Amino acid sequence: MPVYECMCPKCGAVQDYIRPVSQYMDTPECCGVKTRKVILTAPTGIVDIPAYVSPTTGKLIDSRRKRREDLKASGCREWEGMDQEVKVAQQRAASEEKQADAAIESAAVAAWNSLPTEKRRVLESTI
Repeated sequence: MPVYECMCPKCGAVQDYIRPVSQYMDTPECCGVKTRKVILTAPTGIVDIPAYVSPTTGKLIDSRRKRREDLKASGCREWEGMDQEVKVAQQRAASEEKQADAAIESAAVAAWNSLPTEKRRVLESTI
């Protein structure tokens, strides 16, 4: 929405107000009266990101939407500072270690179960 400036006819105070273009004459009150002078000030907006080539996918990224899609497709995420990066790396390492432990446990159980009953009895007696 555009930003407008209005001036109080009594005290001369200038203030900004935001309205849709269709309601620009609905000015705020000052000193108990409606302000009258209406000036459209420079509009502000969010500029999209500059275009770049994604280092992971090699695609041209020229909008925030494409950036989000590229990050998702490549399994990456936004940079959030070194503290957060260390925290995420530790979480990832812990998760990978847990998965490796589960795989080792599963392989050990499978190997144990594949042994003939006689060999299992012999090994159990030595423990």
